[in-house]
Amino acid sequence: MLAKSFTFQELFLWTLVSDVPILTIVLFTFRKNWRFGRRITLALALLLTAGLSISQSAIYFISDSRLLSLLDLADGALYILFFFLLLKVHPGKVLFVLFMSGNISHLVTTSGKYLEMQFFPDMAVQRYRCTYSLCILLIQAVIIPCLYVLVLRPTRDMLTEQDEADSFWRLAWLVPASFFVLWMVLLYFSGSTSLERMLQQSYVLFILFINITSLLICRLMLISVSKSLRNLQLQRMNYALSIQALQYDALQDQIAHVRVARHDLRHHVHLLQQMADGGDIPSIRSYLQDITGSQILESPVTYCENLTANAVLSFYAGEAEKNNIRYHVAVSLPAHLSLSSSDLAVLLGNLIENACEACSRQSTGERRIEISGEVTGESALVLTVDNTFDKPVNRTEGGRFLSSKHTGEGIGIYSVQNIVKRFGGISRFYEDGDVFRVSIYLPLPQVKPQGSL
Repeated sequence: MLAKSFTFQELFLWTLVSDVPILTIVLFTFRKNWRFGRRITLALALLLTAGLSISQSAIYFISDSRLLSLLDLADGALYILFFFLLLKVHPGKVLFVLFMSGNISHLVTTSGKYLEMQFFPDMAVQRYRCTYSLCILLIQAVIIPCLYVLVLRPTRDMLTEQDEADSFWRLAWLVPASFFVLWMVLLYFSGSTSLERMLQQSYVLFILFINITSLLICRLMLISVSKSLRNLQLQRMNYALSIQALQYDALQDQIAHVRVARHDLRHHVHLLQQMADGGDIPSIRSYLQDITGSQILESPVTYCENLTANAVLSFYAGEAEKNNIRYHVAVSLPAHLSLSSSDLAVLLGNLIENACEACSRQSTGERRIEISGEVTGESALVLTVDNTFDKPVNRTEGGRFLSSKHTGEGIGIYSVQNIVKRFGGISRFYEDGDVFRVSIYLPLPQVKPQGSL
């Protein structure tokens, strides 16, 4: 048996040194996602630290190993529940950071005990002496900054901001959790006590190896998904820029149309004046009839006051006309929406583009697209896009729509669903006979009045 002799004060100090730095770095990483104000958050963090310290200090009074194991499980559950309560982020993100922090915490405590063995061998076998806490602080001073600089800071925006990678976060936390379970099994089910294991050089090197491996895998995963999200954002920005280009082209067409009309108007007035001077009323009537039936008096169609929506609707009106598609629009959107132009362009553009593609592939029956949209009194955007089709709609086993242009899932519907989900809205995509219907209910973000806190 290894010697075991330490004071309660030393044990309490060890619990503080082990828990507070990890708790601090997790809170700091998610500082933008606190559910409560700073004072309440810090007060709850102090309560959690005090509760964990008291619970872990029970080692000094309890010798039953099973009871101590139950206390460890209760502490872990309390730790996780605390962060679920405190943070407004995807649960997968919380679990990902907590398990990764737990792995680092074990590396710190294991390395601290091994370091203590090198400099204070007599005290190292006495479990929770003050020299152990000192060595842990020295190890933390090296490892925790590395964790933040190499993993947490480069991916901070992805961790703290709302993104479109819910499916990734639902599974990503299993990677650090797997390494967590691995060292737990090696530590507590190896036939040796945890103290004896931490004093073994081979065990310390193995823990160091699996933590480095875990951090590298987690870093690569986060960076890869972060790049994918940035590419998706760039695609949206490009889409928005293309819509702006359409708006510019439409404006230029209107200006050119006005110039031509003003130039031609002088000639028409001059000719009509000559006919009027000669009293040739039948010729005047005939000439006016010709002008009315020509494209001289026509002007570009305006579907709604919103320039972005009008540009999208106008562009696809031309595409529908090219493909012999009856195109009906009943959209009433104000000039200014709290929804960004890029989101509106992606939302409306993808829905109408998919409808045009489905109709253009239609070989039987009337080709038809019907679009309606308005802002309700509840400050929500309501859109419906219906189109005829006669080709089967392909889906994955999970119900996701497959693209008709390339292998794999359709990007357009995926983008629409993510925008709707980001704002807490509802989207429905379903077949109704020979009509494919899309319904969108999107709560518009609230705009704070200027000068409000």
